[in-house]
Amino acid sequence: MLLSQIKLMLTDSISIEQFREKIGDEVERYKSNYKKKGISNPIYLTEDIQFAMQEKDMDRLDEMVRLSKLSTFEASYIADALLLSNNVIFESDQIMDRLEYLVASDSP
Repeated sequence: MLLSQIKLMLTDSISIEQFREKIGDEVERYKSNYKKKGISNPIYLTEDIQFAMQEKDMDRLDEMVRLSKLSTFEASYIADALLLSNNVIFESDQIMDRLEYLVASDSP
């Protein structure tokens, strides 16, 4: 997954369907490893841009989950990637808290 793809998806520059197609295999691996004990769950992120994540971006991500446009595992995978990235700057600590909540709430 490219960091630029996340940004494009959050700004509706690419469709959610296009985005889901691009990350589908990665999310399936993430989901299959989720409940395995002692296994770290890899996040495949290419940090091809700097991304300043704002409240409106977080609101958009929450909306996609609420409307079931993204599964909880897809949202968790994206949230993990954003939190682990060195190229993401968060507008506020609340965004980080909200992303952590998405990761924590990814049960099947």
